[in-house]
Amino acid sequence: MQNEVAPVSEDGKNKKTIYLIVFIIIALIILGLIIYYYWTGIVKPAPSPTPSISKSSSTSPSKTPNNYDGWKTYSNSSYNYSIKYPADAKLDSATPGCVTINTQYGHVIIRGKNYEEICGRTGVGSEYTELHETIIVGGKNYNSTGFMSNSTNPYDEFLMFTHDSGNGIDYGMDNFNKNSSNPTYETVKNEVKQIVESFSNS
Repeated sequence: MQNEVAPVSEDGKNKKTIYLIVFIIIALIILGLIIYYYWTGIVKPAPSPTPSISKSSSTSPSKTPNNYDGWKTYSNSSYNYSIKYPADAKLDSATPGCVTINTQYGHVIIRGKNYEEICGRTGVGSEYTELHETIIVGGKNYNSTGFMSNSTNPYDEFLMFTHDSGNGIDYGMDNFNKNSSNPTYETVKNEVKQIVESFSNS
């Protein structure tokens, strides 16, 4: 006579299903608590090692030198402006309406507003090429126009623009060897532009 397998009762199936559901709920609650504690800082991950940073013996910030250290200031009360120039430059202010500043190879000329006499360069020959550049004075861009010589030695260039104050400014270079390495073209040019950029209408 063969052994018969007793069928599983419905109550038994229901109990297994309830136990499984309870187990899943408990597991989800535990997982949720772990995540919550981790993110709220109750359980923190081990900190990563912080690399050591060697400190310099000097903690004071480096001082940026003033671009105009050692320069002189010329003030013109007749045309209400001031301008800075290197101590070794030559200033000619005998005529308030036409003031010139000459460095070794550069020049700056300030023509007073409505000054009618000749002041600065008046013309060029055919050996010159037209030149344009932008220069910033008092935070404003000015478009300068002028000419440069086609020759590199001697090399000349001059540009001019009218300031908002009505004063005209001519600047450039004279009898310079553009192939020179001491001083370079950039050195001479930057010094001339620095003089112009210091112009202030008072």
